[in-house]
Amino acid sequence: MKQGFTLAGVLITLGIIGVVCALTLPSLIENHQKQVTITKLKKIYSVISQQVLLSNSNNYPANEFLTAGDNVNASKTEEFFNTYWLPYFKGATILNKPYNTEYPYKSINGQSYKTQIKTIFSAGRIVFSTSDGFIIFISTMYWGNNDGDTVSNPKYSTEMTILVDTNGTQSPNTLGKDVFRVTINYDKNNVMPYKINDSSDNIDKDCSKTGKGETCFAKIVKDGWKIADDYPW
Repeated sequence: MKQGFTLAGVLITLGIIGVVCALTLPSLIENHQKQVTITKLKKIYSVISQQVLLSNSNNYPANEFLTAGDNVNASKTEEFFNTYWLPYFKGATILNKPYNTEYPYKSINGQSYKTQIKTIFSAGRIVFSTSDGFIIFISTMYWGNNDGDTVSNPKYSTEMTILVDTNGTQSPNTLGKDVFRVTINYDKNNVMPYKINDSSDNIDKDCSKTGKGETCFAKIVKDGWKIADDYPW
């Protein structure tokens, strides 16, 4: 007599496999997404760091080209980006308004992140894409007048704000998830995750479900280039 599996036994086994998959698959997908994010961050951090060193070596020092405190000038801003940035990124393309809104990013707490992502040379700002799918926003300025109600008179700064969107225009467009903040100091020619020298408490407070997420890149680096269990993923 030949023996085999009963239909009931096969169905029960398939049911168990389905439950196991349902329980483990989301975790596997999440871990993969985290690893992809880390890989992209390492890549763009390295590229920007090399670009800062090379562009300063090949040209006048950037802090001499854009003097801190000078009024922002559209043609000078455009020349700066064309000289110090775009030649060092493969397939770099300037974007006027890459998203369907000028304020596309969200803080990690779900609120709108109030930074206009748009190329405006007269305001010292540029957005460009790279051939490997990054969108990079750079602001070279600060507001010369800021009384809380009115901001005006943009002036150059040698400490620049960089926002990197690791997957282009794809969602979630959220700080700490696919958008990360970097600071460049052209007086020291260094590139650092935003506020990496702050205390761990301050970094963790901002990189939390109630924070903006501006320090999440700093948290990843301080945690050994990994997304730790307490990360608000």
